[in-house]
Amino acid sequence: MTQIDFYVLDDNAGGDRFQLACRIAEKARRAGRRVLVHTPIAAESRHIDTLFWTLWEQSFIPHGLLG
Repeated sequence: MTQIDFYVLDDNAGGDRFQLACRIAEKARRAGRRVLVHTPIAAESRHIDTLFWTLWEQSFIPHGLLG
């Protein structure tokens, strides 16, 4: 069964929302789940793409950009 979780942060929320998205995606990947990270702005997608490549020295999140 498909499960969809939404994480909606307040505009004033502290911390880095992009790193949070990467941590959630990594946790889901380790659990054998597939993940879709949607951003409304292409620059945000590229930033998350860069984080997936560089955030962890010992881990890699297989991913790709659409469009």
